[in-house]
Amino acid sequence: SITLLAEHDVNENLTLRQAINGQWGSFYLLATRATGVNAAGTTVTRRLTEGDSIYHSIDSRTEALGRFIDPLGFRHTALAG
Repeated sequence: SITLLAEHDVNENLTLRQAINGQWGSFYLLATRATGVNAAGTTVTRRLTEGDSIYHSIDSRTEALGRFIDPLGFRHTALAG
């Protein structure tokens, strides 16, 4: 996987961020599941599923981070994105 991050301080109270993440890969799948039971309840019928899977994924995240002080003097941070 790879991640790219860009960050820009607009001023001391506002920061803009852009992150892009890419992932890729493959895996082999092998799964069994019960599909039924005989009338006597002594034998379980099963089904086998198998295969290869390849995946590619890209996601993007944009954020604005604001910092401010309220009238009582408490510091706050707000995150939008």
